Amino acid sequence: MDLTYSGISKPTNEPVFSYPEGSEQREKLNQAIKKFTQQKEPKILFPIIDGKEVTTGNLAETRRPGDWSSVLAKHHLCSEEQINLAIDSALRAKKTWSSLSPFERAQIFWRAGEVMRKRRYELVAGAMLEVDKIAFEADGDLAELIDFFDFNPYWALTKIYPEQPDSVKGETNTCVWRPLKGFVAAITPWNFPLAIGGNLPTSPAIMGNVVVWKPSSDSVLTASLIMDCLLEAGLPSGVINLVFGRGSVMGKGLIGDERLGGIHFTGSLEVGRWLAEKVGANTSRGFPRIVAECGGKDFIFAHESANLEALAWGIVAGGYGYQGQKCSAASRIYVPQKIWQKLKKLLVERLSKLKVGDVTDPEVVMGAVINKASWESIKGYIDKAIGDPDCEIVFGGKCWNEPGWFVEPTLILTKNPRHKLMTEEIFGPVVTVYLFDENDYDKALSEVVESTNYALTGSLYSEDLSFTNKAIPILMNGAGNLYINDKPTGAIVSRQWFGGDGSSGTNNKAGSFLNLLVWTSPSVIKWATYPRKE
Repeated sequence: MDLTYSGISKPTNEPVFSYPEGSEQREKLNQAIKKFTQQKEPKILFPIIDGKEVTTGNLAETRRPGDWSSVLAKHHLCSEEQINLAIDSALRAKKTWSSLSPFERAQIFWRAGEVMRKRRYELVAGAMLEVDKIAFEADGDLAELIDFFDFNPYWALTKIYPEQPDSVKGETNTCVWRPLKGFVAAITPWNFPLAIGGNLPTSPAIMGNVVVWKPSSDSVLTASLIMDCLLEAGLPSGVINLVFGRGSVMGKGLIGDERLGGIHFTGSLEVGRWLAEKVGANTSRGFPRIVAECGGKDFIFAHESANLEALAWGIVAGGYGYQGQKCSAASRIYVPQKIWQKLKKLLVERLSKLKVGDVTDPEVVMGAVINKASWESIKGYIDKAIGDPDCEIVFGGKCWNEPGWFVEPTLILTKNPRHKLMTEEIFGPVVTVYLFDENDYDKALSEVVESTNYALTGSLYSEDLSFTNKAIPILMNGAGNLYINDKPTGAIVSRQWFGGDGSSGTNNKAGSFLNLLVWTSPSVIKWATYPRKE
C-alpha cells in the first residue's frame, strides 16, 4: 500500500461569506430561507441507519429559537431498539470500510466538502433558522466544517499513515494504523451544528472507524443536512448512522454497550463528567477512548498599555458574538482601574449599537438564545446580579420571551473576583468585569488562573512587551488557546489548534492531526530478516 501520498497539495482555508444586503449572496440565501419558512407542513426528519430512513412513529418538534411558535421540523425519536440496530449496522460496515485504502476514504470527505459548497445556501439557512445564527456566523460554521473535510484527510495521508518506525539491517519494522475496536459514539452540540456537528462523527471515520452519531435535539435539522451531503458524496451505508433521541435513552444504549470503542463529545461539563464515569466503568472488552470538550469560563486580561479601541472590540466581539453561546466566549474581564472609565464609555457605545432580533434581518447582529431552559438560566444570573450589592449593571439586563428567547447584551461590574458571574459558565450574552489595582498585576494574573478549573481560551491585551512576556507563561496555564491582542474566539482549522484542559476537556486539539491520532490503535510488526537460532 502506498503510504507516501506525496502528490497531495495542502488545503487552504475556506473563505467566509458576509452576505451584505442587496448582494447576490444575500438574495440566494433569502431564497433558501424561504424554502424552510414557507413550507406548508414542517419538514419530517428521519434517523439514518444502514443508509436508510427509519420511521419510529414517536415524533418531536424542532422550533425556531427566535420564533418559538414556528415549528421548523419534526423528527423521529429512537428507542434502545434503534440504537442497537445502528450499532449492528456500523459494525457490519466496519470490515469493508476499514479495509479501504486511506486515500479512498479521504476522497469521500473531499467530495463531501464540494457537495457542501454546492449546497452552501441551504446549509447556512438551516443553521440560521434552527439555532438562530446570523448569516456570517452560520457561514463561518459551514466554512469550518469544509476545512475539517479538507484538512483532516490531508493530515491522515501526509502526517499519520506515512509515519513508520525505524528499521535496521536484519529487521524490518512497520506500523499498521488500525481503527479502534468496536464503534465510536459521536455526541454533538447545538451551538456549532455544522463545524462540530460534522467533525465529531467524521474525524474517527476518516481513520477507518464506524460511528453512531447522536446530535443535540436542538440541531437535528442541520445534522440531517450534513448526513445528506455525506451520502451524496458516496459515504457507504452504515459507516455513520444518525440517531435522534433523548439523552437518557441515548446514554444507556450507546455508552453502556460493551462494543463501544470510543466517544467523541462536545457539550456541558456535567454530561462530560457523566460520560467519563460511564466509560471508565465500561471496560469489559478494553478501554474505550474519550475525547471531550466541555466548555469554558474564558477571560480577557487587560494591561494599562492596551489599545482601548482594540480591547473594546475584543470584549464585544468575543463576549457577545452568537449571543455568547460559544465555549470560547469571553465572559470574565480583568481591567486595571485606571483605564476603566475610558473603556466603559467605549463599551457602552458599541453595545448600544448591537441590534437584537430576527437573524434573517441583515441589520441584526444578535439573535435569540437557544431555548427556554437556557433563557431562564441566563435570566436567573442577571436577576441575581441586579439585587447583589457586589454587582452593578453597566449595560443591558433586559430579557423577553416574545416571539423568541431574547436576552439583551449585558455588561456587569463586580467587586468580587470569585463571584459566580466570574467562575460559572453562563453560556449567554453576559460579560462581567472585575477591576484590579494596577499596582498588583501579579495578584491579578494569579486570580485569572486560580479562580476556575476551566482552561479553554483567554486573551491578553497589552502593548508593553516586557509585561506581555511576563504574563504569557502564567496565563497559558489557564487556557489551551491564548490570544495576544485579539478576541478569544474564532479558532481556524490548521492555524489555531483548539482545545483546553482541566474542566474544559481532554485537549486533543481539533483542527490538527493530533485529534485524528486518538482514533487509531497502532500495531507494530517486527520482521526479522535472519531469524536468530541461538
